[in-house]
Amino acid sequence: MITATLAPAASPALSLSLAAATLPVQQGRAAEAAAFQKAVVALEAAQADRAQRAEALRLNRRLWQAVMVAIADPDSDLPPALCQGLATLAVAVLREQDRHSPDLGFLIAINRQIMAGLAAWH
Repeated sequence: MITATLAPAASPALSLSLAAATLPVQQGRAAEAAAFQKAVVALEAAQADRAQRAEALRLNRRLWQAVMVAIADPDSDLPPALCQGLATLAVAVLREQDRHSPDLGFLIAINRQIMAGLAAWH
């Protein structure tokens, strides 16, 4: 289970912590979906206001890095094929973020797809 919590930090930057999976699956999946939703909202705001772009990309990067950490955990409950698919997707997302002008629409679409998959689980 991937459990990522996005919460405001003391600084303007948002922090991402990868917590131990202690919630029941339904709550855990809902929390995961909320983390992706938060990233989508930030990326959408960045499309309208370039001043928010760097922070939105930083938030999205930290989310996908948390995904990579979670799926690399040998105790992960996820099937190996799903872990591999998520790893491939995470690499694509992080590669897109490293471009000079990342395609925010692509990043938003990927995050929405993950949210839809999480919604199907609970």
